Amino acid sequence: MAAKIFTLEEANRLIPKLRAILAGIMEKRDKIAARQKEVYAIRRIIDGNGHNPEALGLAAKERELKELINQLNEDIEKINSLGCELKDIHLGLVDFRSIREGREVYLCWKFDEDEISFWHDLHTGFAGRQPLF
Repeated sequence: MAAKIFTLEEANRLIPKLRAILAGIMEKRDKIAARQKEVYAIRRIIDGNGHNPEALGLAAKERELKELINQLNEDIEKINSLGCELKDIHLGLVDFRSIREGREVYLCWKFDEDEISFWHDLHTGFAGRQPLF
């Protein structure tokens, strides 16, 4: 399947929708990190002195962790299905394939930016961001 090519206007129109999806992704990311710490701590207790995993709620925490990961993956797929590419869930970094000066590039947007103001070559990534204007 060929990658979707966006104009700047098309990509900017997606920003409100992306911002909402990314807010959910970031919230789930934080919850996943917290649950992973809880699961790890319970496993250390169990390994250290043989406590009953059920008494410590390990199975419930693991189910919750798995569900959060599934929800996170669904949100990531929502972004991918729009034709753009989620590059970093910590920065809320999204790239949109576009054409600039006759070649394929990425329009680059971060969660804390109001609109797309940067682009970079396909191979340079975030470090190669350049202003659009």
